[in-house]
Amino acid sequence: MTLPLVGMEAVLSSNELQVVSEDAVFEFLLKWARAKYPDLEERRKVLSMRIARLIRFPYMTTPKLREVLICNDLDDNTASKLVLDALLFKSETPYHQHRYVHGRAYTSRPVKVIELEPPQCVVFLNLSRAECQALYPEGHVESQVFHLRGTGFYLSAKCSLDEQNSRGFALFLGMVKSGSVNVAVDFKFSAWSKEAWDYVNKGKATHTFNGDMMFGYRNLFQMPWTAFLADDNPYFMTGMLYLRAEVTIRPL
Repeated sequence: MTLPLVGMEAVLSSNELQVVSEDAVFEFLLKWARAKYPDLEERRKVLSMRIARLIRFPYMTTPKLREVLICNDLDDNTASKLVLDALLFKSETPYHQHRYVHGRAYTSRPVKVIELEPPQCVVFLNLSRAECQALYPEGHVESQVFHLRGTGFYLSAKCSLDEQNSRGFALFLGMVKSGSVNVAVDFKFSAWSKEAWDYVNKGKATHTFNGDMMFGYRNLFQMPWTAFLADDNPYFMTGMLYLRAEVTIRPL
């Protein structure tokens, strides 16, 4: 917590900062600022005028953005503008988002989550072609955890062997361990296609989760790995793969 202001600015300016999530970056910044600037007015001035602009608010989760709105460490106008800009970014069509705000080297991939009623959410996960290539032969990448009716879920993308012993792009929905509670879930996976210019259904299923479990598809696109990464694969748009998961909790 002894890092000087210019040092903190340098750290937060980096796209290569390896962190779990932007939520964690914001929490660390608040701890640093409260220790470095115990006077509230000085702290608010430093955060609002020097540091806050370096936080990638569009990559923060919606619950954390709600906390930003009522955060006493930022002046009201700054907090409102930062959250509004972040929400506008999240409302953009997913294949437009990466052009405007760069993320960091997150250990868990950020997701955009739209909460609906009844207990349902739509989750968007974007992966670059390079990230997909890095999955071969047995790699995986997981999304940040998102919550639905108090239960934590995540998406996991892998290079996996299918039933025909052929490697393909796999996508799974996982549930964070929550004791012995059974949760019945409907989910549907889709991918953006530049041929259809829309999200195309790639599979849907219903499963009962109990504890730390994953369900999904070992070859989501029903094509071999080389075809999946080929330049003419219609599911890559400007080098990005745009995935969508619709998740609904239903009564047992």
